[in-house]
Amino acid sequence: MVQPGPLMASPDKFSITIKGVGGHGASPHETVDAIMIAAQVITALQTIVSRNLKPTEAGVVTIGKLENDEGSVSCGCGSTFNGKCCKLRRRSCALIYLC
Repeated sequence: MVQPGPLMASPDKFSITIKGVGGHGASPHETVDAIMIAAQVITALQTIVSRNLKPTEAGVVTIGKLENDEGSVSCGCGSTFNGKCCKLRRRSCALIYLC
C-alpha cells in the first residue's frame, strides 16, 4: 500500500570538536575544560527539536559518542563528539541547522 508523504527519516551525521586549555585535575581553575563545554553544548543541542520544530514535524538530534583527548586525572584540552540529525522534511533540517 502506497501512502502520500515521507516514509523514512533522512539522517545527517556531524562531528564537533571543542578546544580548551588542558591541565591537571587538581588545578581545574587553571584550565578551560573542554569536557564541561561539550556537556553544555550537548545539553543545548537536545533542546533544538523541542523548542524549534512544531509538534507535528518530526526530527531528532542524537549524540552517539563523546571523546576526551586526555587521561582520567587531567582536564582535557580537547573534546570531540559525534551525532546524527534525522528529519522527515527539508524544512525541518533547515530549522535544526539554523539553531
